[in-house]
Amino acid sequence: MVRGKQVNEYDVILLGSGAAGLLTATLLAKRGLSVLLLKERAFQPSCMREGYQFVPFSSLSEKCLPLSLLNRLARVVGFSFSGASGQEEGTIPVSEDPVKAEIAYQVVLPKSRVDLFRDRSLLEREWKREFPGELKRIERLHDDLGRLVQPLNITELSRGGSEGLFSRLWAFLRKSYFPEPHLDFSAHSREFEKFLQLQMTSWGGFSGDRFPLSLAGHLLKHDDSNRWVSDVDSESVKASLLDHYLETGGKVEEVEGVERVDRGWRKGFALSLQGTSRILRSRFLVLNAPLHRLPGFQGKRGKQLATRSSTVVPRYILVPIFMALRENVVPVGMRDLLVSLADLDKPYEAGNLLLIALSKKGDETAAPRGRRAMVVQSLIPARDWDEDIPVHHQNAVTKHLTELFPFLENYIEFTDWSWGEKNARCWSYPHYFYEATPDFHWRDGIVPRRISKNLYFTGRENFPYLGIEGEILSGLSAAQEILKKYS
Repeated sequence: MVRGKQVNEYDVILLGSGAAGLLTATLLAKRGLSVLLLKERAFQPSCMREGYQFVPFSSLSEKCLPLSLLNRLARVVGFSFSGASGQEEGTIPVSEDPVKAEIAYQVVLPKSRVDLFRDRSLLEREWKREFPGELKRIERLHDDLGRLVQPLNITELSRGGSEGLFSRLWAFLRKSYFPEPHLDFSAHSREFEKFLQLQMTSWGGFSGDRFPLSLAGHLLKHDDSNRWVSDVDSESVKASLLDHYLETGGKVEEVEGVERVDRGWRKGFALSLQGTSRILRSRFLVLNAPLHRLPGFQGKRGKQLATRSSTVVPRYILVPIFMALRENVVPVGMRDLLVSLADLDKPYEAGNLLLIALSKKGDETAAPRGRRAMVVQSLIPARDWDEDIPVHHQNAVTKHLTELFPFLENYIEFTDWSWGEKNARCWSYPHYFYEATPDFHWRDGIVPRRISKNLYFTGRENFPYLGIEGEILSGLSAAQEILKKYS
């Protein structure tokens, strides 16, 4: 007891319930540590309405996962994910239409519509149809980028923030005197330039006009040996992780928020919760929510967090719109996952850029028979966001959608804008497009996992350009660092 208050003690407390935090919590609980995961009571990760299920997302990588990444995650955690049938622990066999599995998503531009194939020969067919005048330059570019692609190494990625003085000095010298060249668009048409940019920004949720060559190669890579899995998304991964975390003895508590965090020299962190007199104490604290939305920290630690948050900032907030559609409004050839840009010369806001996810045809777990659930992600500048979607923005999004779906107004069951307005007020709302300083070494990450002694951060800002892959790598490396201290 502390001054008449109840005190609950744990080895580790995690604030927020994103994919990275759930992975960290699961791995720590599996090793026998006492772990408490704090979830925001007000935030809902999905919406059920009138037989439709809508799941917002931050990037296309959350809706279509590489099979190699899922298998790697399954082996690390030691179980198979719900949503995919597995015969063997640690692997995820996929039973879906192989032709559909070859297509990750579709990019729609004012003059072109391109299916993104994993198979290089099929992708070249798309280039030849949509960009015939620059086919040779496009092939040369992808050959050059392919030579730059190297597998992501968890050990290498886990260095950020916890390396020694020499490593930090070398990282500084490397960035200052050996800057990596950026992808040059000058040899290509404006349409193809935007085609490349949309692939990179929509896959990782990272807004920018300049991409280091090796990062561009990683985001645009085409590996015939790998496959995308569209029947397992980030929400089903999180659901499986949460179930396994609870089975291993981890605890979950829903809270309004954290009012104050104090740090003692010997006893670690003390968290005061909103609306209760209880004190939660832990040796380690892991933050797993957008860095700019985290509760205020006191003294020196607060300055450290403020400094880190200034290196990568949310440029746009992704606002979800839910639409219940009749199946026959979906045009022939339109894919279930697409990104659309209406005007090449306008910024991304005001409905000009849309990320769209349609439920699968015939999937009655997501929509009634003959219907489709559609989630539309549009962008509003984060600095202008006042928690109410402006009418002009709604009109712009509707106009853009009508161009994609002719006669759309005749086939809509309902449209829901209210979920986004309500949930975006929550401190754990994760759907943002980030922007960082253009000169960074992307394999080092932007915000390190270890902020200070025993204080870790596993949010999307670690590797905002890698999407769900970056979150998984971040959560895994944070768990590894904490377990080293217990070993």
